[in-house]
Amino acid sequence: MTWTANDNNPLPANPINITYGSGTVWSTITTDETNDGSYDWDTTSVPCPGTFWMNLSVIDSKGQKTFDESNYSFDFFCPVIDNSPLIAIFEPGGTLGQAYNQGDVITVTWTANDDNPLPANPINITYGDSISGWTTIASNEENDGTYSWDTSNAPCPGDYWIKLSVFDSIGQTAFAESSYSFDLLCADMVPPTIANLFPQNSSIINYNTPTISANYSDLSSGIDLSSVLFRIDDIDQRSNSDVSLNGITYIPLVPLEEDLHTIYLEVRDIRGNLAKAHWSFSIDITPPSMKSVHLKPPDQSTINYNKPTIIAGYGDKYGIDINSVSLTLDGVDITSLALVATYFVSFKPISELSEGIHTVHIKVSDTNGNVAEKSWTFIIDAASEEKSQVLEWWPIVVVVTVALILIYPLARLAKLDSKNETRQRKKKKI
Repeated sequence: MTWTANDNNPLPANPINITYGSGTVWSTITTDETNDGSYDWDTTSVPCPGTFWMNLSVIDSKGQKTFDESNYSFDFFCPVIDNSPLIAIFEPGGTLGQAYNQGDVITVTWTANDDNPLPANPINITYGDSISGWTTIASNEENDGTYSWDTSNAPCPGDYWIKLSVFDSIGQTAFAESSYSFDLLCADMVPPTIANLFPQNSSIINYNTPTISANYSDLSSGIDLSSVLFRIDDIDQRSNSDVSLNGITYIPLVPLEEDLHTIYLEVRDIRGNLAKAHWSFSIDITPPSMKSVHLKPPDQSTINYNKPTIIAGYGDKYGIDINSVSLTLDGVDITSLALVATYFVSFKPISELSEGIHTVHIKVSDTNGNVAEKSWTFIIDAASEEKSQVLEWWPIVVVVTVALILIYPLARLAKLDSKNETRQRKKKKI
């Protein structure tokens, strides 16, 4: 602020007092200032907003005081806080592995904002690599979030990033670069991408009506839908499939055989670049094998001992999931007490089993989830041991009896013949 103050006699050394106010209430700015006609007022603590007048007073050597107010009031506004603007790039380079052909029109997308309105055309767009620096694509573009970049003049091949800048109304500038680089090829030599093959290659499934599918995409010229070729076991199944620009899906109308199945998929982009996929899977719906000859004690057998070893054998060409084996005896789960192996499970009772009928149940899955179950029974009868001992002797008794029956008559005949010979000899002597 500035002023002039004078008197007929020299003024004191510090005769100036300065205030500001609304006209009725005044606040001191400074007192006892020198009469040098100028003062720098720091308004940091002044209330805002407000309309104020300045009031200065000067005092002479005799204590006489004179006042003066500013001719007009002035408005005092609160300071405007203006941070730097913000900008973020979405595409291109939003994901890893993007590729384009020279001449493609690439859509550059972004967002930019500020805590105060941005100027009309605050966006600058450049592209570059790690060697050549940055080349301008467009300057002073409006902040509409999108720009179509014709890449016809961009050198190829190249590995590029996009860099954007935005400036605000007071000249503050913010920058952003794409998250990933992208390839600019001199021609469309990039075939479509085939992914998400299902069932997975070399997998084994335990159902015979699987959904067979794959996805495909092309980032440059796009998919030529008419080029899609789809074969299952060398049979064209395109006409029976759901074919779209994103992929193909086939659901068998008739259950597939339990066997190895091969899939072939072929697709081209608009420029004719070819992509192929071969994969296979197997169907296994056969549960593990458990034959009666592999069950101990045998099914419906009678044994005469009370601590039989219980054994069940099993097998599967794809292998057994030994964690799936479950063995019960008379409804009691004894799996944790049994020896579970790759081809069999075995259980030896610690205490004697009671006489009578006992039921064993086994449940087992192969590595593909096919389940097999089997139950069998056996009887414990200790009295059968005495019976078996008797039965063991009866063939001998029969043989001996038959022998006696046959030998006795022969012995009688031999004895009679001997007597007759003796008589004949006596007659001859006479």
